[in-house]
Amino acid sequence: MSAAAAACLLAAFGLFGGIFYANNMAVDTVVDIDVNPSIQISTNKKDVVLKVDALNSDGEAVLDGMNLKNADIKVAVNAIIGSMVRCGYLTDADNGILVSVHNEDTNRALGIRNEILADIDSSLKENHIEASVINQTVTDRGIGIIRSIVC
Repeated sequence: MSAAAAACLLAAFGLFGGIFYANNMAVDTVVDIDVNPSIQISTNKKDVVLKVDALNSDGEAVLDGMNLKNADIKVAVNAIIGSMVRCGYLTDADNGILVSVHNEDTNRALGIRNEILADIDSSLKENHIEASVINQTVTDRGIGIIRSIVC
């Protein structure tokens, strides 16, 4: 009887542990922001940042001293765009941004993309920068590309 109870308890912990891991620790979405600094943000299903990686040396300069782990994706995007402006990578003369959102769920990828574009728009307006934003969603079904101008 105690062995059966222990097995049930172990199964319950395994189930809840798996759900906890899938929602909080596993990468659900990857967002790439490319200006020339290239930065990649990995988030969980709750849009909380798990890690931010600089993909080149300019990206390292933008992220210098920032710890964005456990931040909301909106906070991370705002901080990154603000740092790109402060470091001189985004100006009125040099203003192209490529945003790529990778998620297996097309609707989720589109929703996250729209939130990120709104955050970028807000951050650029705060910094009085006009930029051309090319964005795409990447799923196992293919790539959707949209070009927009953000003022």
